[in-house]
Amino acid sequence: MKAKKSTRKFNQKAKKASIKNYKPEILGTSNKTSTNKTTPGTTPKSKSRKPRSKEPKPYKESKQEKLVKDLFNAEEDDSIDSEDDLDQFLKSEVDKKSKNSTKKNQEDSGEEYADYNNVKVKEETISKEADDLMKDIDELKEKDPEFYQFMKENDPEALNFALDSGDEELEENSDSENDSEHEDEEDTEIKDVEKTKDVSNAILLKEEMLDEWEKSLSETNSARVLKNVILAFKSAVQSDDDKDQNNVYKYKVRGEGEFHKLMMISMTQVPEAIVHHIPYVADEELEPEKNKANSKKSSKTKQLEKTVIESNKKWKHMKVLVKSYLSSFLQVVQQQSDTTMLCFVLNQSSKINPYFSCFPKLARIFSRELLRLFGTNSSDDSVTVASLLALRRLAASGSPTIVDLALKGVYLTYVRNSNISGIHSLSRIQLMRNCGVELYEIGGKTIYQHAFVYIRQLAIHLRNSMHVKTKESFRAIYNWQFINSLRFWTELLSTYCGDRADENPELCDLLEPLLYPLIQIITGVSRLIPTAKYFPLRTHCHDMLIRLSGATGIFIPVLPSLISILNNPDFTSRRPSQSTLKQIDQSVYIKAPKQYEHTRVYLEAVLDKVIEQIACYLSIHCTSIGFPDLVVPTLVSLKRWRKKVGNKSFAKHNVLFGKLIEKINSNSTIITKERNKPNTITFGPSNFASASLFMASSDPEKMPIRVYANSILKINSIKRSAVISAINSENNED
Repeated sequence: MKAKKSTRKFNQKAKKASIKNYKPEILGTSNKTSTNKTTPGTTPKSKSRKPRSKEPKPYKESKQEKLVKDLFNAEEDDSIDSEDDLDQFLKSEVDKKSKNSTKKNQEDSGEEYADYNNVKVKEETISKEADDLMKDIDELKEKDPEFYQFMKENDPEALNFALDSGDEELEENSDSENDSEHEDEEDTEIKDVEKTKDVSNAILLKEEMLDEWEKSLSETNSARVLKNVILAFKSAVQSDDDKDQNNVYKYKVRGEGEFHKLMMISMTQVPEAIVHHIPYVADEELEPEKNKANSKKSSKTKQLEKTVIESNKKWKHMKVLVKSYLSSFLQVVQQQSDTTMLCFVLNQSSKINPYFSCFPKLARIFSRELLRLFGTNSSDDSVTVASLLALRRLAASGSPTIVDLALKGVYLTYVRNSNISGIHSLSRIQLMRNCGVELYEIGGKTIYQHAFVYIRQLAIHLRNSMHVKTKESFRAIYNWQFINSLRFWTELLSTYCGDRADENPELCDLLEPLLYPLIQIITGVSRLIPTAKYFPLRTHCHDMLIRLSGATGIFIPVLPSLISILNNPDFTSRRPSQSTLKQIDQSVYIKAPKQYEHTRVYLEAVLDKVIEQIACYLSIHCTSIGFPDLVVPTLVSLKRWRKKVGNKSFAKHNVLFGKLIEKINSNSTIITKERNKPNTITFGPSNFASASLFMASSDPEKMPIRVYANSILKINSIKRSAVISAINSENNED
């Protein structure tokens, strides 16, 4: 009130002053008399005053809003005033740790990829460097005569590689993160070290020659033989390439037996020979890393591997060979269609992954190819697992840029391929989700940034749907991509903040702030359209909330939402219509098909799922000290439903709900007896630590409600596996 009075007085004074000073203006005259003396022909001087703007000052955005807009480039609707908790999350900013990690990644990527100006300077000085390279060979002869003599005896042609290494370094430095995908694909072809000018000079590979190479590599790891094998390997890979028909190589392969043997030598023995000549592990320096309980490669270890490779004396002369081999290896992965051979090739990539860190462009191409294989809809899941493992090894030994590319690519590939078309696709999507969660472990502190960005995108879509309320906005939420995205982040946070929180407590502390926004989003999605048609969607949301609550120990009120399904008018106000439709599996639906609406088959399937979810949720708190108090509203609602609805329309589920009530009462009796024991409870309700340790010595698997929940899950899994096996047998017969 005081503030209002003061502003009112100030406005009155200002109004009086304006009336007092008001003077009518006369056309062609000035209201103000000039006091300055002026000479004829000059204008009088007057003090320049800035006019006061009557308009209010423009709204100045806060730092939080500016950071959020700059980071996500999302348009915010300032006209919407909502007191929902989601708005607090939408206006929040990314953790400073993630911001610092982003800057660090940008600095690292800037070190790896040269700017355009630096490339231009190198183009001007390349002619001078080419002349200096010949001098380096003479200096090598003087400084290290033993190595020079070794190269001269075993592989005299390798000394000619010095002329090509400058071009290769320039080509590698010219790679940048901003290059388009088309330019990357055009530059992947590498010039061969040695080509013949005439087709008649190409050497035809025979089994005797391959046997000699295999024996030489296994015994001595000869550099000359290694070079010949890589040249033959490249010619064999390029033989089917239409773009490379004009090039003629030193070797040519015709027979299938020779081709198969050459491939086996190239995949098994060549990586070992490369590691022999240019090792990437320094045993003395990496001893402490080996003794760690978790064998995770840190950024220091990655940098050490790259440093060990590039500081090797032979690297300057063998760099072109290694790059040629990696390029041919990539072409084999791209051309291979047989799943068994493809899995073998991907498993063999574990030995050469550290060398990809020396060639960032090839590493990007390899990671994109692995992501393509990861998202391929094949009947065999072994390709999905093999490609994910290869991508994990590549990211673990690569730069932070490759890590970001792998994390973003895996999530986006999962979302694109997460559309459920039937019960047979559930296992594949679950496999992709588990693989993606495992890959995110290598991200370290950057996981928070990725999770924040994508969870916030989901929150923006939900908020728009809640305010706009159109069919298009609802479709943006009620689709499999959105639901499976929520499942992905639910599984990730449940894993690293719950199941495996003890393994990496720092990561758990970093991701814990994202739990509450995710729970709010899932709850908002379940309440968006609370009609009977969308009961399957609500059950998906309940499954996610139960998973989060069971893994993290956070109390999430799921029971009121489950009871609201039982109180829906489809159960209480109208009798279900009879139908001869087959049983419906809600796990493959977001909304009920039109022919199933208001039918007994559909409503009974919903009741089965409600019983399962109530039992699973209560089994989480089966040893909690507050279990008897938690279940009181649920017991009252279930008994009321049985009396009002169950006896009339759903006799079967009336018996099932009675059995559920019996298990809940028996579990409550055990907790109540334990609480009533003398000298058992010596603490108050505010002592959460002691309350959580109540009945810590008891086995929760033996509690009645947990046994009942496990039995329901087991029966449902047996039914689902039987249906999947029946579908697979029908497909095989067809």
